Formats: sequence, C-alpha cells, structure tokens
Amino acid sequence: MTPLTITDRRRLMAELQIIKARGYAIDDEEIRMGVRCVAAPIIDKYGTVRGALSVAGPAYRLTLERLTLLGPELVDAGRRVGEQLRVIPSARSDNATTVLPGPWAFHGAFPRWSSESNRLYWADTLAPAIHFWDGKRSQLFVRLDLPITAMELRKEGLLVAQAGGWSLFDWDGVEHPMQDMLGSRLLALATHPSGTLWACTKSSDGCVIGELSAEGELRNGWSVNELITSFKWNAEGTSVYAIASSVGNILRMQLGSSTVRRLASLPPGGGNFSGLALDAEGGVWTTQYDGWSLARFDADGNLDRMIGLPVPSPTDLCFGGDNGRSLYITSARQSLKLEVLGNAPDSGCLLRLDVGVGGS
Repeated sequence: MTPLTITDRRRLMAELQIIKARGYAIDDEEIRMGVRCVAAPIIDKYGTVRGALSVAGPAYRLTLERLTLLGPELVDAGRRVGEQLRVIPSARSDNATTVLPGPWAFHGAFPRWSSESNRLYWADTLAPAIHFWDGKRSQLFVRLDLPITAMELRKEGLLVAQAGGWSLFDWDGVEHPMQDMLGSRLLALATHPSGTLWACTKSSDGCVIGELSAEGELRNGWSVNELITSFKWNAEGTSVYAIASSVGNILRMQLGSSTVRRLASLPPGGGNFSGLALDAEGGVWTTQYDGWSLARFDADGNLDRMIGLPVPSPTDLCFGGDNGRSLYITSARQSLKLEVLGNAPDSGCLLRLDVGVGGS
C-alpha cells in the first residue's frame, strides 16, 4: 500500500511476535504515507478479544518515540475497558460449521428452505443452476442458460428471475416461462407471510420496495435512497428488514409507516453485508462478504454475535432443518485469488451452522 508496507513474510512474522510480546501494534506509514498509528486490543475478563483502541495522526506529530509512549497507555486503557464489558456467551459446541457434500458454486446464493418437501433449494448465479439439499447431499435440480438475478420459493414451485426473463420451475423441475415485468430494474424479491410477492427495483434516486401487482407495479411500499441488495419480512408480516451493501447499512421499515430507519451499520474493513435472515427472537443475521464471518444483531441493532467461517465470501443464508434452528449458508469462489483458495478450499460450497434459535 506504501513503500513502507511490510511485504516480506519473515519480517511480518517477526513483527507479529514483537506485537504479541509488548501488547500493542504500530503502523509506521504502512497504510498511508504521512500517517502513523498505534493500537492495542480490548480483552474481556475471560481473555476474549472484543475490539481494539487506536490512536492515529500525522507522522510529524506522532513520532515513533511518541508511539512507544502511547502504546503502554493504550494497553492499560484496553484492559480497563475490557473489564467493564458484559460477557458474551461463549459459542456452544454445536456451533461448528459443517461443509455439506455436493457441488460447489462459482457464486452460491438465494438459499430457500421448503418445509413441505424438507429440502433446501439454492442457486449458482454465474454457472446458472439450481441445486437442492435433501439431508444427505446437494444435487442438481435444474440447469439454466442465463445468470440468475433472484429466486423465491412459491407454493407452485421456484420463481426464478434471469437476465432474459422470469420462469416458474415446478417441483418436478419443469419450466413455465413467465412475463418479465421488471427487467433490469429488479434488485431483490421477497415473500410476505401471507404469500404475496414483494420486489425491490431501482429508481432515479435509489430504489422502491413494494408489493408486486399482476400488472408489474409496486404498491404499498417504501422509497429508499440507498440501493437494496436483499430484504426480508419478519414472521408476523409487520416489518421489513433490508440490506444496503454499498454503504453497510441494515434498514427496517414498519408496515403502515413510510419511515425508513437505519437499524445497524457495519464499519469499513469488516467485509460487506450480503445475505439476510431473521430468527424467532427478533435477531437479524447477515453474512459478511469478504469478511470470513456472519453476524447477528439483536432487535435494537446491537451486534451481539460474530461467528467465523471457513470461507472468505459467504453470500447468503436462511434458517431451515427439522427444527428450523440450522443456518444454511451459501458462498462464492469466482473472485478469489489462488492463494486465498488454497487457504479456503471450501469456498463456493454450501455450509450449515446450528445456532440454537429458529428463524425465517
């Protein structure tokens, strides 16, 4: 990133050993020339790293000598903060991620659990195909010709939007072409608990979310000045949760109100919000694309759980399984470099995580 960035592996490992021993790290103009910083971890009383404290400033003011004085102060401050933090329940032993057998996808997406067939359907959007997990293995359901832009579970089958039009695939895999009512404006689809289909489309100043009529019009919805990539109804059908990936926001909208509220935000550097799922306790789950993790926010928008994954680019997730307490997670591999794939060979595979709460 700069001429001072450490790019030699042995030097980096030596630097990490020094950091571990002294308890704080120094950025000596390694990210941006003219800027130095020093940081120390926040560790709670059980030894879990919960965050970090950092001081940054212009290099002419933050000399290396001054950073070595600030470092121990930050270590002490981080310790004091950590002692005051409430304890996050430790991960349960059943929170291990399982890589499910079956084909991998270039870009897995749109996992949808069918309680009627006890199957999970999911798509590879780039090598266009739909697969299903039958409890033992993912299998091919149908192969398509054009990239998949959206998919929703309907009573009659799977509604699939492609670059060239919409189709309904019945449960035998037979395609029934449909009119493409939204074209390239379509951003996302979701189903209301009553069964009505809702869509999100681009507008001149952002996007519009609304109920999709037979004429292709959106009604009873909201105008949002951010581009939505995914949205979901709660089980009661009273609230919509949406993700604006480009700005790192989770939004919430109440039926009967035009207000769009920001529920939570993701700081830069932690990946990008991708998929969305809601649990029975009011929690909002989302995958962190390029972040090797998924997160849960409580009903007030507080981050209360972060779970690491064996893949860097999880794309989407949904609850399912016999008791509805398993998270099924799709992932991608098409944009990963070879060295990253070497460390994450399961990229593109379907994953499962038992989290102890049910959801929708």
